[in-house]
Amino acid sequence: MCPDLYYDYELPAPALRSAISGLAMSGDAVAQPYGEGDDRFRVEDTSTRTGTPLGLHEVRPITSTSGAGFSTKPTEAVSFYGDKLLSTSEHCTAGAFDPLGNTEQNALLGQAEYSSEHHARRMESQVHKTFEDSVIALGRDHYEAALEKAKEAGKKERALCKFREAHDIVDNIHMELTYAICFNLAHSYHMARLHDEAVHTYSLLIKSKQYTQSGRLRVNLGNIYFEQQRYQLAVRMYRMALDQIPNSGKRTRFNILRNMGNAFVHLGQMGDAVQSYETILGGHQNFHTAFNLIICYYALGDVDKMRTGLQKMLSIPYVPAVAGNADFELDGRSPPAGDDALQDELRRREKEARYYVLTASRLIAPALQLANDPMSGFRFAIDVLKSKDES
Repeated sequence: MCPDLYYDYELPAPALRSAISGLAMSGDAVAQPYGEGDDRFRVEDTSTRTGTPLGLHEVRPITSTSGAGFSTKPTEAVSFYGDKLLSTSEHCTAGAFDPLGNTEQNALLGQAEYSSEHHARRMESQVHKTFEDSVIALGRDHYEAALEKAKEAGKKERALCKFREAHDIVDNIHMELTYAICFNLAHSYHMARLHDEAVHTYSLLIKSKQYTQSGRLRVNLGNIYFEQQRYQLAVRMYRMALDQIPNSGKRTRFNILRNMGNAFVHLGQMGDAVQSYETILGGHQNFHTAFNLIICYYALGDVDKMRTGLQKMLSIPYVPAVAGNADFELDGRSPPAGDDALQDELRRREKEARYYVLTASRLIAPALQLANDPMSGFRFAIDVLKSKDES
């Protein structure tokens, strides 16, 4: 049975050496003095565990660990982080093992990169804020204010890209943000009637190989050329944009074809305009396009197609607006305007349809009259309108 670990703790050195020799003879552990006349000794035993010296089962009390580098509080090192004063405890975990005392050094090593990324994100948030202000101003038809904000957003975005390149953090550059900023700037130029600047900005986006879908922006270029009455260039841009639109985007393709038809009308190329309008009506019937087609037939003097054009226009389906709410009808009153947004939209569409039908009828009726019957054209229009009302 082994004696108590601390039974001779208070004994003088000779007695301690004799006790150690006795333990060594028993084979429990091997104790060797550090030197002659030195009362200290060390224990060498590969089977001993931390906290159980000499292979005994009694747990030795843990003494201070500060000498090994442990601390309940981290070393505080003050540094500047952007425009804020920080300490290393805000960068490192409290109580981290740091035997060499490099807490401050380790924090400062990663601080430069961390600070740069944080500063870049702050700059990016400012770009987003200015960009959103420009879009809101456009929605409110404040075109001059929107243009100023768009220019400011462009400057901030370029400064952000330069900052990331200077600090070697180009992997986080958002190309989508750059595209949105440039597109908004071009659109703001367009709305402010600065056509040359708008064309230049759109051209830069289209020529850039980084944006694979930028070819569709030729539609915007075509609209600018159309406003400048440069119809040949407008038609060219529309055709190039049409090649970029997939067949699944039918509504977009029809809108481009309608713009092409309008440009052909201004150029006096009625045959090409008729082809564009007929293509649209083959996939998307609407009163506006049907009215334009009848005008082209009238300009070409094609009486038969004017008749069929009017009949096709009247065959276009639409949902008529409800006359009024039942509660109001009982009192003999009509519902107030703006009370129902859906009904207001239906009334607008119905009014538009009536305008196109009546205008087209008045236009072609004199041209449809027979030589010996000047009222025949009007009777035809009246009969067609009656048949529509009866159906």
